[in-house]
Amino acid sequence: MAGDDHAAHETIERYERIWVGFSLILIVVFVSLVFYAVSMHGGHIGHAEPRQDPQKILAMEEFANPGIEQTGDNSYQVNMVAMAFSFVPGEIEIPVGAEVTFRMTSRDVIHGFQVRGTGINVELIPGDISSLKYTFDRPGEYLMICNQYCGVAHQNMLGRIAL
Repeated sequence: MAGDDHAAHETIERYERIWVGFSLILIVVFVSLVFYAVSMHGGHIGHAEPRQDPQKILAMEEFANPGIEQTGDNSYQVNMVAMAFSFVPGEIEIPVGAEVTFRMTSRDVIHGFQVRGTGINVELIPGDISSLKYTFDRPGEYLMICNQYCGVAHQNMLGRIAL
């Protein structure tokens, strides 16, 4: 009987080693896929400044007159305000390879700012200023969409970035 117990214990131990090895391989695969996705598609995380009164933010020069300004040889800053069913500015033209700093806020409700074909996806909250940098390396037209339901005409909240 003692020999049977020892053989059964060894069999169970072998299966446990197989499962532990399989689990470690899965962990390595998942971590590798995350690193691959970030390195190939980019991870662009927005930065939010401390929350303020939305009316004070909208009175700031950059948001009272939103638009595009050149800040260096090949760098631009886009000051943008999201409001009921539109982005201001709604049309952005920049050269290929330009590094763009987006500074954005919302005038009324929570909006989303997503640029198709990029890793840009930011939630815009009244009273918050969100900012991020992105370099557009490929020529073309990029669609800006609101991906946060903001009302009855939400589906019309579109814009474009042209290179």
